[in-house]
Amino acid sequence: MSEIRANTISDAAGTGPIDLYKQSAAKVWVNYNTITTTSINGSFNVSSLTDSGGGVTDVNFSNAFLNTTYASVGTSNNFHVAIGNTTSSTARSTGFYVSGTGGQRALYDMSAVGNAYYGDLA
Repeated sequence: MSEIRANTISDAAGTGPIDLYKQSAAKVWVNYNTITTTSINGSFNVSSLTDSGGGVTDVNFSNAFLNTTYASVGTSNNFHVAIGNTTSSTARSTGFYVSGTGGQRALYDMSAVGNAYYGDLA
């Protein structure tokens, strides 16, 4: 079996590291808790979270997307949950996404919510 080890993958000129763009890798991911306090369990390209009420969390990106047509997917510790964009008119921007968690037509907080976002960064 082959193994590749590298500290940096350089561009064609050898002058710097390559950037992830125009690829299918998630550009942002986050796993967070909203029970009692809103906290990040692990993340990539997330600067912070904002608790906007029961079951509503603003995920603030460190690096903005090129436009608002990026895709989002989510999961939680409760399989009876719907995770997605809230009905707010400001729920999606290039710099943040408002995530709503809940079920049975109600929003509520959870201990393990995971979201990933796919698209081109600005």
